[in-house]
Amino acid sequence: MIQRYNRQNKRIASKTNLNRKFLAFCNWSFIKEKHLKEQDALKLFDSFEIEKSPFYIRIFNEMPRAVLDDFIARNNICKEKVLNIYNNLLLNTSYKVDSYEYKEIVKDTDNITSIEKQNLFKEQYNKKLQDIQKLKDNFIKNNSLSLKYITDRTAFKIPYNGVICDWHSVAMLHTNHYLLHPIDTVGAETIFTDYGLYDCSEYFKSENRDIFELTGTNLCATPIRAILDILFNDIYVLNRYPKKLEHFHDDYMMDEINYDELFEKIAILRENFNDSQKAILDEFFEKELKDSKGVYSNEVVYDRKRDGNNHYKLKPHSILLDINCSIGNEKKHLIIEQVVKLFDKKVEEFDVFDKYVIDILRTESSKESIDAFVKEHNISNEKLEYIMNVEMVNSYDSKI
Repeated sequence: MIQRYNRQNKRIASKTNLNRKFLAFCNWSFIKEKHLKEQDALKLFDSFEIEKSPFYIRIFNEMPRAVLDDFIARNNICKEKVLNIYNNLLLNTSYKVDSYEYKEIVKDTDNITSIEKQNLFKEQYNKKLQDIQKLKDNFIKNNSLSLKYITDRTAFKIPYNGVICDWHSVAMLHTNHYLLHPIDTVGAETIFTDYGLYDCSEYFKSENRDIFELTGTNLCATPIRAILDILFNDIYVLNRYPKKLEHFHDDYMMDEINYDELFEKIAILRENFNDSQKAILDEFFEKELKDSKGVYSNEVVYDRKRDGNNHYKLKPHSILLDINCSIGNEKKHLIIEQVVKLFDKKVEEFDVFDKYVIDILRTESSKESIDAFVKEHNISNEKLEYIMNVEMVNSYDSKI
């Protein structure tokens, strides 16, 4: 049976284990391929690994302490290991991390060493914050900035044209914590002025909040502008790798992003960078687009040798993706050869499944994706026109 589904109604098989609450808080919005398995979770606190930062953030910022404490106690994990992960997260990343403390650190004489180690991490972290603030202050001092607006990852949580890229807006509304340019971060005002800024007051009115009273501004960055601001702040102002944007294709719902527009603006941004900053930007996207396994990461390709300034471009994803994303039973997913053969058939040869696939092509695949597919597989225009226009009786229903 074929069942069309999307992120909202996708059925996920449940798996019962003693650590299911911990795993649920770690994995709840990540794609299945990136889910933390129980065996890996048991080793999560053995050593700090930067690529696992999204899970660490979940643990310290979103997971109830009771769930974390139960997981630690149930699996006999040394609490000092947990503290070590927390301190390294503060020291080695730019994430804002909630405070984490525990009373029974270790026993007897080891307790002194642990406290000293914690104080050392705090000193190093405070120095890091001071250095970052100096760089921001110097930039603001040397540039005339007149705008004030909400940006960075906070902007992902505010609906723009009815689309929201991060569904943690409830937590944002609860804490009333908003990242502002140029107070908390430095956006790309010197390059893009007011491009990508919009009045978000109507949304906050619907949530019974006066955003101007809370922040001193009604302006918010669109998702594209927020991405540009993060890249500008981290690479141009702070001269560091933009860790907070890692896996943004997978971790945020970027379905409605206009990638052509995004990478056109990134090309402009790149032209304002020096050679070392360009190298950071190139490294980020080369790694990001190579490692990401999300559906939408396939739409963007890195192209260092491309003529002109735009080193990144949009690549239409395969129509195979549109077809298989609409088929709930993975055993019935098509391969490329099956789709190619479909273009050789006539209407009298179509079975129920063929008609379903053709309907997907007609209603859900973009013209760019279809054109790229037929060109790549040498399918004639005549065959394409036939498949896209031939009249057929849809003898299947939505439950097939």
